[in-house]
Amino acid sequence: MLLAVIGGVAIGVGRVITTFYALHLGASHAQIGYIAAFEALGRLLVTVPAGFIIARYGARTIYALSSLVPMLLNSFIPLMTVWYGVALTRGLVGLAIPFRIVAMNSSFLQQLPQLGAAKSGWYRGAQSFGVMVLGPFLASALVLHASYFWSYMLVAALFGVMALASSRVLPGEEAQEPPQAESGSAWQQVRELWQIRPVRDSCVVEFVNSATTSVFTTFILVLALTVANLPQTQAVSLVTIQGMVTVMASFGLGRILILLSRQQVQLLSVALAISGLVLLGTGLLYWQLAAGTVLLSAGAALIGLSRTHQLSQLKVSKSKISGIYNLANMSGAFVGAVLGGVLGEWLGLQGLFLLWIPVFLLTAWWANRD
Repeated sequence: MLLAVIGGVAIGVGRVITTFYALHLGASHAQIGYIAAFEALGRLLVTVPAGFIIARYGARTIYALSSLVPMLLNSFIPLMTVWYGVALTRGLVGLAIPFRIVAMNSSFLQQLPQLGAAKSGWYRGAQSFGVMVLGPFLASALVLHASYFWSYMLVAALFGVMALASSRVLPGEEAQEPPQAESGSAWQQVRELWQIRPVRDSCVVEFVNSATTSVFTTFILVLALTVANLPQTQAVSLVTIQGMVTVMASFGLGRILILLSRQQVQLLSVALAISGLVLLGTGLLYWQLAAGTVLLSAGAALIGLSRTHQLSQLKVSKSKISGIYNLANMSGAFVGAVLGGVLGEWLGLQGLFLLWIPVFLLTAWWANRD
C-alpha cells in the first residue's frame, strides 16, 4: 500500500504542476485538454499488452523498468517552452504508466478474495490518497515556494524511489505464466474475455466513470481560476477535496457492497455523481463547487468499488482482466480530456459538466438492464 501511495503522489504532483506549467506557457483550455489527452493516449496504447506481458514475466522487473522511464522523462519537461512539447513528453510518460498500474492492480485482485469485499477499495484508496490528497497538497506548496524545474525533479525522484522499492514489495519471476499456459493470440484472448458479461459491463461503466473523472481533474482548476475567479489556494483545495472524499469512500464504503445489491449500489453511485455534476455545472461560489466535488467523487468511488469487487470474483487471470479493465479506464480518460477540451471551448466549462448528465443516465440504464 505504501508503494501505491508513493506512486499516487508522483502522479498527483505531476498532473497539478503540469496544469500550472501549461497556464504559465500560455496554453488555452483546449491545449490543456490536449496535454492530458496525450498522456491518456500513451496509456491507452499499451494497457492491454501490459497485462499480458506481466502475466508472462511477472511484476517486479516490469514495474522497475516502467518507473525508470518516467523518472527520466519528467526531468526533461521543464526544458519545454511550448505546450506541444509538454504534451509529447507527457504522452511518452503515459506509455510507461500502465505497466506500473496493471502490476499493482493484478497483485491486489489476486489477494482480494482473501481480504474480503469490505476491502475492495483499499488499493484504489491508497493510490487515490497519493494522487488526489498528498499530491495536490505538495504541488500547491511547490508552486508557491519552488521553481518548475525543482518541482519536476521531485517527481522524477519519486519514480526513482519506486523503481528501487519494487524489488522488496512485488512478486518476482515466480509469478510467471509459462508459454504453454497461453491459448491463442493475445487479441483472441481479449475477445474471449470480452464475451464474459461481468467483464464487458464493468469495462463500459469504468469507461464512462473514467471519462467523467478526467473532465473533472483536467478542467476543475481552470474552471475555478478563470471562470469562478477563485484564489489559487481554493482552486487547488477542490482537487484535495476530491482526493479526500475518494479515499474515505474507498476505505469506508466497502460495507455497502454487502448490504445492498449490485444494482442498488450502481443506482446510488450514479445519483450521487449526477447531483455533483449539476452543482459543478451551475455554481460559481466556492461552497457550490466544493459540494459538487464531494458528490461527484463519492459517486465515482462507489462505482469503482462495485466493479473491482465484481471482477475479483471471476476465475480468470487477474493480470489479463486488469489489462482490459485499465484499457477502459485509460480510454475514458483520453476521451474525457479530448472531448472536454473541444466541447469546453464551445459550451463553456460549466456546460461541459452538464453535458455529462445524460451520459450517466444512459449508463445507469444500461448497467441495470435485465
